[in-house]
Amino acid sequence: MSTARNPKSLPSFFTILTICFLLTPVINSRTIRTTIGSPSDDSSITFLWPLPSEFTSGDQTLVVDPNLSISLSGSGGNSVIVREAFARYKTIIFKHVGSSKFGGTSNSDYDISKVAVIVHSDDEELQLGVDESYTLLVVKNNGLSIIGEVTIEANTVYGALRGLETTLSLRSTLLSPKKMSTARNPKTLPSFFTILTICFLLTPVINSRTIRTTIGSPSDDSSITFLWPLPSEFTSGDQTLVVDPNLSISLSGSGGNSVIVREAFARYKTIIFKHVGSSKFGGTSNSDYDISKVAVIVHSDDEELQLGVDESYTLLVVKNNGLSIIGEVTIEANTVYGALRGLETFSQLCGFDYGTKSVQICKAPWFIKDKPRFEFRGLLLDTSRHYYPIDIIKQIIESMSYVKLNVLHWHIIDEQSFPLEVPAYPKLWKGAYTKWERYTVEDASEIFASCFMFCGDVTVKLCENERLHSIYATDILGHSLTYSVYLDQLIIICGINVMAEIDVPGHAESWGTGYPDLWPSSSCREPLDVSKNFTFEVLSGILQDMRDIFPFELFHLGGDEVNTDCWKYTPHVKQWLQEMNMTTKDAYQYFVIKAQEIAISKNWTPVNWEETFNTFAEKLNPKTVVHNWLGPGVCPKAVAQGFKCIYSNQGVWYLDHLDVTWDGFYDAEPLEGITDYVEQKLVIGGEVCMWSETADPSNVQQTIWPRAAAAAERLWTSKEAAPTSNTSETALTRLQYFRCLLTRRGVQASPVTNRYARNPPYGPGSCYDQ
Repeated sequence: MSTARNPKSLPSFFTILTICFLLTPVINSRTIRTTIGSPSDDSSITFLWPLPSEFTSGDQTLVVDPNLSISLSGSGGNSVIVREAFARYKTIIFKHVGSSKFGGTSNSDYDISKVAVIVHSDDEELQLGVDESYTLLVVKNNGLSIIGEVTIEANTVYGALRGLETTLSLRSTLLSPKKMSTARNPKTLPSFFTILTICFLLTPVINSRTIRTTIGSPSDDSSITFLWPLPSEFTSGDQTLVVDPNLSISLSGSGGNSVIVREAFARYKTIIFKHVGSSKFGGTSNSDYDISKVAVIVHSDDEELQLGVDESYTLLVVKNNGLSIIGEVTIEANTVYGALRGLETFSQLCGFDYGTKSVQICKAPWFIKDKPRFEFRGLLLDTSRHYYPIDIIKQIIESMSYVKLNVLHWHIIDEQSFPLEVPAYPKLWKGAYTKWERYTVEDASEIFASCFMFCGDVTVKLCENERLHSIYATDILGHSLTYSVYLDQLIIICGINVMAEIDVPGHAESWGTGYPDLWPSSSCREPLDVSKNFTFEVLSGILQDMRDIFPFELFHLGGDEVNTDCWKYTPHVKQWLQEMNMTTKDAYQYFVIKAQEIAISKNWTPVNWEETFNTFAEKLNPKTVVHNWLGPGVCPKAVAQGFKCIYSNQGVWYLDHLDVTWDGFYDAEPLEGITDYVEQKLVIGGEVCMWSETADPSNVQQTIWPRAAAAAERLWTSKEAAPTSNTSETALTRLQYFRCLLTRRGVQASPVTNRYARNPPYGPGSCYDQ
């Protein structure tokens, strides 16, 4: 592929053949080809953007070696830019090639094993008019190229970069290098995966004068505490402390060897000091730092993450008053997850002062004693109505930790699409919108297990059976990295559980695309066929495969909005109902109870939408967690009968209801109507719900934030510390500040004061006034 170039330095023509990259390993009884033919498999279309000036292609399918290497030659053969770009692109290309622990056979007969890059100039100056032309040759063995080699030739490194981008875009047809099996050994998967999100530092506001970014807000209102969610108990002073850029950590207690905490601190440190640059640009030097160490004390070495794990912590920030060692911040927690919550709060206390170019903590000394109000603080994400790439889901998980949410409710499947790979029944994901919009078992494991994670040009392995004990790292080229090299690039596992949902028997039309026998008939595609054993065999297979991936004790079985009318009009189902002496309402109950029994047999606690409780509460398993959504008044009834309850009143906590403003989310009360203390404890928490009929990757973050943060404070902070009265004075300014923190951390949060969610700003102005 060629753009304009110097004919003396580059060949005038290269033959281009289509290269094949692995997209998603399709599990089936045979090896399956996934082609770039796009969703419509139109081979006449060249799926490159922008289109190259000149190109030719053929009809071969080539398989690319996951251990793809680079050879770099020419006058620019020592270019670090090109090597690092190759490493980055390799990470992108092979992001779906997972561990063999999920089955699949190895294929050593790769057609492409090397990318040869020839750069004719070592001049790396980037200015307007720099030569960005390149030629790209992808061929197996026809005398023009070495077997298994891609060749990129360019006059400059910037032409080589453009060629690498085109190579990535040629991820067209592929032959899966793995043959996936339908069964796997559950012993190869850890029984528990921890998910931890690293949280980033606030960035200050700049105006025409020197501004000190303090925890005190853009208006420097010292009466406001700019923390979100607000801690349960805290005191502060009037001192300003300067933090040492060489901030260190001391970790002690029974959890003193925790990799999770050490890596979290390292990531926080990188972000906190992102504005502390080289002295060559000026700025004042300050060797008299007030804070030089963070002492973290963790009393337990148990790192299992389940419902009810202790997330409490205390945080002391003091210079020297006899309570702490000089220049030390102290975080004390019973578990690593309490320590993580304390580190998040500490990060919000730190701000960069542009006048002195130093990181400062204002309103010190600080003493914070904090714990969550509810043990379940969730966000539902619907990936059936619209597909979200794995990276988007990770971003959402990361942003959840900023507000101390701790459960991602993954509504994976619905009537519109079935995007998840199920090895036991490999045709199920034929119900996905397209072959491009799917989640492999490796994808799911990456979200929940995070055993292998790709961060920039670093591959990090955080694995050792059931707990995190050791870390090693290599770059994409296979070179060993020292601890310090990859530390700041590590995406750490965050303290967030994942509750998966398989909604049955309704909302399941997509199941029958791969297995039509699950439909009662072609005209009755949901609810699932209650009369066939096959239906429950498939459900059991799904739950077993998911049990190998999802460690959380709660599993959501749906059960809402079940219209059973077509059951009584389908002859074989009607006959079964007569033989079983059941009405369609009885059959609905039968299905839900049987699904619960299957889930419980796999060591799960079932969660069901409130319709099941409203219809046959007395038949539900006593372990059932009732999930409220239709309106107020359900949780009081559920807990009165001894059931646990999750609050998600659609009138106030449905994020797709765009007309519900931030204060509607903030003022909602999960314990409304419940006065008995024992019954109050049965409300385990609540969640905001991001249904995706009108949301996709382009606007999901704007739809979630900052309104979800309003609900998060209601779930974390005690009602006494964050009352619902005078919220425009007690909460609005803090939430506006926190929304700006989110945007500085890369989260696309909408203005707080929108009367209609995810609208853009009304006009020019400060982030803090929107």
